[in-house]
Amino acid sequence: MESYDYAFKFILVGESGVGKTSLIERYINKYFICISDVTIGVEYKYKIINIDNKKIRIEIWDTAGQERFRSITRSYYRDAISAFLIYDITQRMSFIRIPRWIGTLNQNAPNNLLFKVLIGNKIDNDYMRQVSKKEGKKMANLYNIPFYEVSAKSDNKIADIFTDIAKLIKREYDKGNIIQGTKGFKVS
Repeated sequence: MESYDYAFKFILVGESGVGKTSLIERYINKYFICISDVTIGVEYKYKIINIDNKKIRIEIWDTAGQERFRSITRSYYRDAISAFLIYDITQRMSFIRIPRWIGTLNQNAPNNLLFKVLIGNKIDNDYMRQVSKKEGKKMANLYNIPFYEVSAKSDNKIADIFTDIAKLIKREYDKGNIIQGTKGFKVS
């Protein structure tokens, strides 16, 4: 197993079919899955990246979006340092439900260190857009979180999101604002 200096647990949440698994596959394996099986429970992958000459292991947990699996997936939120809230720009309901996902994260990941990111996926289908970029930015501003629009299909900015958030977390860690323990992170 490759050694690393930091390990950051990221979770991806959102409704079923928004492209969480496709985003992960694009980031980790650099390919696109047009049709993927529904995630049951959670799936786990990781990637080691270099930031400031340090190896960072990004552990990515892909959670099921279906209601019937939510009680299973909630237990995986606890030790996460970052949550990617993903919606499909062509499915308005997936966007409307983002506040509910934020509430679930706040209840089940009680550490307030959770670095949240709002991501609108499937911009390659812009002609079917039901959620404007302006609406995405407005919601991100409401929750004071970063906002991105991406396409898992065309690999638009996906690696940048993971790198940007890992840099932010590392910077806070190096400042002593967060402490990594065996059970996740806490305020120092």
